[in-house]
Amino acid sequence: MSLSTKVNHSNLLPPLPVSLTQINEPSASVLPDEMLLKIMASSESTQVSALGLVSKRFQAIAEDNYLWKLLFEQKFTDPSLPVSKEDYLETYKKEQRLDNHIKNGISTLECYSAHEDAIGVVIVDKDHIYSGSDDYTINILDIRKKEFRKLHGHEDEISGLAVSDQELFSCSNDKTIRIWDKRMGECTRILEGHEGEVNSIVLAGRVLFSSSNDSTIRAWDVDTGECTQVLWGHQGEVKNLVIAEGKLISGGDDGLIILWDAATGQPIKILDAHEDAVTCLVGAGGKLFSGSADGSIKVWDIKTGACLNVLTENQRAVSALAFGNGKLFSCFSDNAIVIWNVEQGVYTACIRGCPEGIISLVYKGGKLYSGSIDGALGIWNFGI
Repeated sequence: MSLSTKVNHSNLLPPLPVSLTQINEPSASVLPDEMLLKIMASSESTQVSALGLVSKRFQAIAEDNYLWKLLFEQKFTDPSLPVSKEDYLETYKKEQRLDNHIKNGISTLECYSAHEDAIGVVIVDKDHIYSGSDDYTINILDIRKKEFRKLHGHEDEISGLAVSDQELFSCSNDKTIRIWDKRMGECTRILEGHEGEVNSIVLAGRVLFSSSNDSTIRAWDVDTGECTQVLWGHQGEVKNLVIAEGKLISGGDDGLIILWDAATGQPIKILDAHEDAVTCLVGAGGKLFSGSADGSIKVWDIKTGACLNVLTENQRAVSALAFGNGKLFSCFSDNAIVIWNVEQGVYTACIRGCPEGIISLVYKGGKLYSGSIDGALGIWNFGI
């Protein structure tokens, strides 16, 4: 019989202020299993494993699946790898190994010659990698088969991509947005209305938001193709969009970041964020990360709008940001990716590999995907 069937987990109280270094077999003999499990749940995983070597009783508690569920959920609030509810200990080990690899920049790199010109945007779903390029095309890489499929239709550089279960959305400097059938690779609708280049798109349910050089953000009903709202607020080109904490967030070349009520189209907060254009945005865990042409990366509290930290003040523009496993990835149009510990506000590693400048990033499932100015698509695997 496993310990999990004997310990009354539902009655566990908040962790006790007792250190495992104070626990030994004689002193622990008077403590019930539930009490020992509570103490272990408030400790580091290395201490728990070490205590499991003391006795068979300690080993049984240290291997309890519910204990490792608690430890896992405390440490990994946004896990990258699949979670096995039957074996939280093994899941913890895999996620910890991945976390260490990311922190130290340990990865393998696959590079594909995907385009004939710069890759300005990369997104990923379960089975495919989508890249949009200055060569006017979209490439779809089947992850399992390692086969490319190219989509043609736009008449200028591809600036943004978004994806749903059945559809792919693209925007371009040709001032249009296209909706594609993912399976067939056919364009099913063209959305027109912007008077300038369309720079970014983001999907919220069945509403697609787009930003443009015409200083506006538009909301589109993707089922009808109708423009349902036009949002004004920026004093110049609207460079990028992101959805985070239920809010639409935009960054412009006026250095402003605006938080919008996505339902009403009304601005909630306007942040005088940067001294130059906001070049990239990413949201995660209640925080917003912004990169700018002024060379800085800033961390914001989405709820309050407060600036929590400035991670770097560089001489070069920030070309792309991505977030995963509690780490922030950044690049500055060169062949290096800098990895940051967000909580401590320090960089932990710098990885290199692609021969030309990296201008787009996205993280998913233990892998970082990059697009470069030479048309190379990179896949950085940290889960080795």
